[in-house]
Amino acid sequence: MRFRVIVTPEAQTGIKEAFAYIQAASPLNAAHWLQALYREIDTLERFPERCGYARERAYLDEDLRQLLFKSHRIVFSVNKSEKRVYVLYVRHASRLAVGEPVGNDGDDE
Repeated sequence: MRFRVIVTPEAQTGIKEAFAYIQAASPLNAAHWLQALYREIDTLERFPERCGYARERAYLDEDLRQLLFKSHRIVFSVNKSEKRVYVLYVRHASRLAVGEPVGNDGDDE
């Protein structure tokens, strides 16, 4: 079964921001990164549920999965009845998950 992959505007924004950051240091690497990212997103057409659950799942009331790509996470949801995959976020792996509370510094006393 093939799924239709839809990249949301919020995910597009994350992609553009990451591309601009990489491009500032290396325009050629940025172009390669972008092409490879979209090839990776395209793999979600087949067997998107092969991917593990995203950290966001613990903070949001959604069944979210993630596909790791280099230093980024592609966070998406799968709608089986519509045969669609919605790419919701593309975020650097070191960033907090969407909905994750900001950690404290241990000074709770």
